Amino acid sequence: MKTNTDNINIERKYTILLIENNMNMQRLLSNTFLKIGIKVTPVNDVIEGINILKDNDYDLIITTLDNNFLECFAFCERIRAKYPITALPMIGYSSKINAQLLHNALSVGYNDVFSLPFDIIEFNFKINFLLEAKKMSDRIKLQQNIIETRTQVFKMNTHDLKNPLSSIFSLSGIPISSFNDVDEIAQTMSVIHNASKIMTSLVNTNLEFLNLTSDTIKLNKETIDVVSLINQIVEINTPLAQNKNQKIIFKYPAIDCSILSDHNKLYQAISNIVGNAIKFSPFGKNIWIDVTKDKTIKIKIKDEGPGFKKEEIDNVLVKFGKHSATPTGDEISTGLGLLIAKQIINLSKGNIYLESEEGQGATFILEFPIDMGQ
Repeated sequence: MKTNTDNINIERKYTILLIENNMNMQRLLSNTFLKIGIKVTPVNDVIEGINILKDNDYDLIITTLDNNFLECFAFCERIRAKYPITALPMIGYSSKINAQLLHNALSVGYNDVFSLPFDIIEFNFKINFLLEAKKMSDRIKLQQNIIETRTQVFKMNTHDLKNPLSSIFSLSGIPISSFNDVDEIAQTMSVIHNASKIMTSLVNTNLEFLNLTSDTIKLNKETIDVVSLINQIVEINTPLAQNKNQKIIFKYPAIDCSILSDHNKLYQAISNIVGNAIKFSPFGKNIWIDVTKDKTIKIKIKDEGPGFKKEEIDNVLVKFGKHSATPTGDEISTGLGLLIAKQIINLSKGNIYLESEEGQGATFILEFPIDMGQ
């Protein structure tokens, strides 16, 4: 096998799943690909390959077609049932390649087949072509998801705008002479005001969501004191909680808790979660916010609301996930607040988790890496 790696250029480190039961060949291929920036995960058979694919993402699959080619063909057909040919490329190799083997491999969904021994430079051009095609396929899929999500949000919120807009249109057209007294005018104006408030909230949420799903979204990152930020959020949200006779209890350590993020966007994310806790908690309940610092900085936001059913938990932080919780004080809820918060947190290299039991409230856990610039 020719392994001259001069003048080979790989833009980034790709990951390859290698199915090969010959240990010497495993080591040879792994070492060869490592020299050109490709990390290989070797497994002995297709069963092991299927199992490892359940929990890992790979850019390319390479399989031997010596001895066990029928198993590899069946494996390829299984992959093609789930992934298009550009979404997860597959290459086979054999020391006994012939026209029939090549025809069968391409028929079941292999992108290419090469013969041993091979020239690594020639092989590099082949895999670069396939990996660039995969990269383009991933971009197209991402754009399709963004378009579908935006369309769904637009449809959903446009539908929700119909009722308040109809109320404003109808009530604003009533002649002043039709009212008997000032109280009737005040009541009508209150309905118009509330309908306008709902529409403004829907429009603002639409704009926030569309901005966050834009490819050009950037965080203006800076060192942020989490405790100071949450104190601001508590101060702003306390009147809303007091309207429902609720109390926000904030606990934090007497040490520096700084992370790297965009101040305004992180404020929005955490405020969305605190606001949701207020919205979905009954009157007279408490909301707890707890900050801790260990290897990471964790922010726990716990409420005494209805919580979520076990089968609902996975849906809460995904697009248009359905759950049974509803606001308890006629507040406006578009269903996008948590999704927006999750996107901001993820852009800040953080994670968000939900712990909940039906009837026992909900706890949202935000975890961030510590700002190493401290």
